[in-house]
Amino acid sequence: MKNTIHIGKLLQDYIKENNVSKAALSRALDLNSANFETRLKQSWIRTDILLKISHLLHHNFFTDIGTTLPKEFSSKQVTDKTKDEQISALELEIIILKRERDMLSSLISEKIK
Repeated sequence: MKNTIHIGKLLQDYIKENNVSKAALSRALDLNSANFETRLKQSWIRTDILLKISHLLHHNFFTDIGTTLPKEFSSKQVTDKTKDEQISALELEIIILKRERDMLSSLISEKIK
């Protein structure tokens, strides 16, 4: 492995840049502050803890890690539709729903007569 990713440094940088309280974060993780500081000095962290930190801070650290990997690495990432594709799909859905509404309305009108 050519380059290593120091997860502790990644977290420390985020905490510093975003003025996150280490004390509050360690309490939220149910860790004492000394244990938390030790974890921030390590190059690795358990994924369940990183996931919990991501949820607490509303930040995707896994994406930060993923962007350091070579582009040719595969992933199961689902590509998002572009906004134009989403708009087109929603417009088509509206047309279909309007037709269904009109058909149901005419069926109800016939039953009432």
